[in-house]
Amino acid sequence: MPRIEGQGTFELLSGATLTVGSATLTMDMGVDITKPGQFTQFGEVRADPQLGSDAKFRNQGRWTWRAGAIRFPQGAESPVENIDSFTADCGSCQLRSDFLNQGVANILDTLVLAEPGVDFINRGFCSLTGFINDATSNQEGKFVNSGILSRIGAASQSIISTTLDNSGLVEASQGILNITGPIVQYSGGGLHGGRWRVNAGAIMTFGGRPISFVARGVEVDIDGAWNEFRPTLNRGTLGGRGLIRSPGMINEGNVKPGRSPGRLSIEGNFTQAAPDGELQIELAGTTSETQHDVLAVTGNVSLGGTLRLILLDGFLPAPEDVFTVITAASVSGDFANVIVPTGLEVIVEPTATSVRLRVTCPADFNHDRAVDFFDYLDFVVEFAGATPLADFNEDSVIDFFDYLDFVSAFAAGC
Repeated sequence: MPRIEGQGTFELLSGATLTVGSATLTMDMGVDITKPGQFTQFGEVRADPQLGSDAKFRNQGRWTWRAGAIRFPQGAESPVENIDSFTADCGSCQLRSDFLNQGVANILDTLVLAEPGVDFINRGFCSLTGFINDATSNQEGKFVNSGILSRIGAASQSIISTTLDNSGLVEASQGILNITGPIVQYSGGGLHGGRWRVNAGAIMTFGGRPISFVARGVEVDIDGAWNEFRPTLNRGTLGGRGLIRSPGMINEGNVKPGRSPGRLSIEGNFTQAAPDGELQIELAGTTSETQHDVLAVTGNVSLGGTLRLILLDGFLPAPEDVFTVITAASVSGDFANVIVPTGLEVIVEPTATSVRLRVTCPADFNHDRAVDFFDYLDFVVEFAGATPLADFNEDSVIDFFDYLDFVSAFAAGC
């Protein structure tokens, strides 16, 4: 297998051509990070027109594309592959063959998909500071992402005008990410696949296309701004510390405020529907927003579905600890199901404008905030009737061990 390696710089000058015959040419420039080398491209890297039907080009070092084109015949496998470091830094980097990134790719200026059917396939990490354009007549190129595509750089914006196919993570980490081309996972006003994240201070836009529906399997995490994201029906997973504007959201999926932990705000009404709707709240302390999650709704909240509590950082709530986990203009209904960590007893206390969680003592069986003989009598009644409430140790079996565990807690006063 032909190979070019070394710790110096291999520079392909403007007007020059690096031609690959019926083989795979591997670039190993700069593999040793203690003695960095680099392949710098100003000319054209291509397959031999007569001998290059099986030609491939693989980068295992540092490759910087400053000008020129990459031209290989299309085949069953991507003829050009990066498994280390690749940077596209030219005003119009002409990609005329499929390109597979399994390492780190950086698009600093403009990458142009210049032939019909050309795909840039990202299975690694790709940072975007510049633009991804499509020079074909019907946007026949495609950026296929199953890794991470991250817009970085606070200045200006990046525009993706080719077709985007995202089954991985697309994030606006800094600045503005404007996706104006077709999106495979977007149709009928809904998101139907992929993970999408907007970090604090960043902006994502779909070029004016509204999102009103989030399908199952889709994850959206909002800390920054996404003004087109106004879901009325969620069946995916919504999270973050940002603001979601919706005239009225029905949650049939998962809502996870904060980012371990924090506050997620909804401007509008919020309804959690049974049986699939779930609100996940993380508890790491008693201080709202900084130590436990909060869902803050400007409109009305209708409760239903499941409330799931998760403890973080070894935190163990004490009896009578209180957590306000929902604030709203008004609150109605109740959760159909509350899932808590083993050993934690809580009472959900909806008020007119909030939902509070109060930690109780396990031996306070009747939840009257006092451990007394009435708790013992109430437990014995449930135990004698073998009701689900008598499964004190939550092992799905009602037996004498439940009685012993209750008596032990009762004797300890909690």
